[in-house]
Amino acid sequence: MALRTTSATEELALAQLGQSRRQVVQTSTPARVAEALREQISEGRFPPGARLREEAIAEALGVSRNTVREGFIELASEHLVVREPNRGVFVATLTTADVVDIFAARRTVERGAVRHAAVSPVMLSTARLALTDAMTAAQETDPPAAARADRAFHRALVAFAGSTRLNRLIKQLLAELRWVMNSSHVDPALYFAYIDDNERILEYVRKEKRAAASRLLDSVLERTEQDIVRAMALSGVTA
Repeated sequence: MALRTTSATEELALAQLGQSRRQVVQTSTPARVAEALREQISEGRFPPGARLREEAIAEALGVSRNTVREGFIELASEHLVVREPNRGVFVATLTTADVVDIFAARRTVERGAVRHAAVSPVMLSTARLALTDAMTAAQETDPPAAARADRAFHRALVAFAGSTRLNRLIKQLLAELRWVMNSSHVDPALYFAYIDDNERILEYVRKEKRAAASRLLDSVLERTEQDIVRAMALSGVTA
């Protein structure tokens, strides 16, 4: 796998990692290292094919190289990085087939959460706040903010199930999707089109019309998948 980052790109990513140093040092856990790297990868600062230099990352975060290695193991389990024997650890490359798989998992997780939703005022408020943020993003024509709000809304939907494991899973799936969109230069403005339907989904959940919410959610996820795959194809990313 060819190294695709420039020294300037790597320096910027490491500088961003350095901002997470205090939080990582305070906890000194591989999970925090993985979280810091996951954020940089998802934002596209470490692009697909980039080599993750263990020593430089350890120095940037102020942790041991062994802790970084353990963080790499967690990221590898999420398919965000790959280890190549005698070469090192590299950011993985996702294809449209991976996006299809991500959405297959999202359908199972999100529809199941909606069908078994335990509605509470706090959870409704969290989901409503995400929708408000999405509407504000649309009014201000702020695509990145719309994408963040959409992710927050779908995390809130899964939270209705009351499962910490499902919450972790949807967080991972959305991080992978954010990564592939950033690395493939998919325009996040596509999220503007889903705001009205997301509002209807939440209203169905509030009224405990779970079947209707699940059907509309399935439609939204299918359209989102198609839009992203189409945009990736236009940017030259194939299966």
